[in-house]
Amino acid sequence: MLECELLTERDKRFAVGFHMDALVEALDAYCSGGRRLVDTLMAQNIAKSVKAEIVMALERATLELRRVSDGPLRRRRSSDAATS
Repeated sequence: MLECELLTERDKRFAVGFHMDALVEALDAYCSGGRRLVDTLMAQNIAKSVKAEIVMALERATLELRRVSDGPLRRRRSSDAATS
């Protein structure tokens, strides 16, 4: 199972400004958490005619955890049923 995340110039990590040092720092932080950069693209909002924005797609593999019972299943004996 993959967990995906998008990183853009509007990410909170770039609140001070989008510059190369901040980008490298953000990518290092994501990669140290097990994510990897899989794609980068430029996106533009046609309706607002603002500058294009860099969008980076990151992913990481996650383990699918299944709930395990608290203990082995036991058959109820007829003598247990009589005492309950």
